[in-house]
Amino acid sequence: MDGERRAAIRDRTEAMVVAWEGAGGARACQFSGVPFVEIRGVTDSADGAAVRDFEINVKQALRSVAVVTIALARIGRDLPLTSDRGRHVPASPRVPGAEPS
Repeated sequence: MDGERRAAIRDRTEAMVVAWEGAGGARACQFSGVPFVEIRGVTDSADGAAVRDFEINVKQALRSVAVVTIALARIGRDLPLTSDRGRHVPASPRVPGAEPS
């Protein structure tokens, strides 16, 4: 992605990163009318230090992904979900580690 397009997306969305890998899953869920969330850990700040900083960054990224995933599981564990097409989506099974503190 060129710098001009990147700046336009950042200005419009305030996005910090761009990720295309989850787009297929997101579109399939949208088409099927089921909720979708993608949680990512970013290990490469694209500043030329990716190789040097990878070990530090991957540990922090994995911690952040775990914290967010567990928090979402706690928030949503008992909520029935309704898709944007109005169909009921059953609540997910219990997630280990997501029990109330």
